[in-house]
Amino acid sequence: MAENPLLYWKRVLLRGATATSTEARAIEQRVQDAPVDLVARVEALACTKGEVRAGHLLWLIKNAPWLPLDSFWMCRQDNPVYETGKQAWLVTLKERSEDASVGANAAWYFMMSEPRLAEEILRREPISTTSIEWMQALEGFYSTRIISLRVNVNEVELSQVAARARLNLEALFDAMPTDRQRHSLLWPLRRYAAMAQDQLASSLYMAASKESDRAPHEHVSRTVRGLVAAAKGDLSGAEKWLLDAASVLEVGIVPAVRLAEEMLRRDRKEPVLLYVEACERIVGAESPPLVVLRGRLAGRKPEP
Repeated sequence: MAENPLLYWKRVLLRGATATSTEARAIEQRVQDAPVDLVARVEALACTKGEVRAGHLLWLIKNAPWLPLDSFWMCRQDNPVYETGKQAWLVTLKERSEDASVGANAAWYFMMSEPRLAEEILRREPISTTSIEWMQALEGFYSTRIISLRVNVNEVELSQVAARARLNLEALFDAMPTDRQRHSLLWPLRRYAAMAQDQLASSLYMAASKESDRAPHEHVSRTVRGLVAAAKGDLSGAEKWLLDAASVLEVGIVPAVRLAEEMLRRDRKEPVLLYVEACERIVGAESPPLVVLRGRLAGRKPEP
């Protein structure tokens, strides 16, 4: 089976970053002997500094802008090749406008020096993309931007950026094709909701994160998606995921209750009753979580 390219290039970067001075000289010699050797170029990018590194960075922008190098694409504005690299990226973005990986890498390049341009590039990508590089760049951008705003104590812009981060990651959550990719966004979503002063959404993302820590199963996955829908204010969607979660429950799986409890908190008793009845038919009415929900439906307060 072919190796995951993300992991492969991370290993190449690690080899370069941990190279001794003797190994670094050998890497530079490999580049001189074969300038188009991408592995040697990436190792050289990771093991060199100053103008030498800048030269490798510029070469990669022009010749391999799709490589998943994440933060190694970053370039400070005081770097002598910054403007040349910027123009190269802008040309590449026009030529490869449909390549989400290229857009993600360009955003990494501008992340520290021109954050507004980086965000514009990331938001220009189709939100339906399933590119992992794009997802990582989006989260990396907002993490970097918020750290900068905290250092400079800009609370107003911090809240605004956090709100935009949350909206973009929520859309990305819906577009991701696997539970693992979706669940990796839950903690950032919780953090950004809290920074945007939306404590209810933050608590729901917290609940979704805890739910996703359980053994992977369609029941858990659908419960998590329902909690995310509730955090976004989509209660109809949350009810749909609640009933879908019941439909895939199996014997041996403990019914999830966080989403049902949230629906009860919002006085949505009918879907919770349907959920409880469907779950009871599969795992039995004596299941402790279902007993608790039955009690809540009957008006009994949960035990402290």
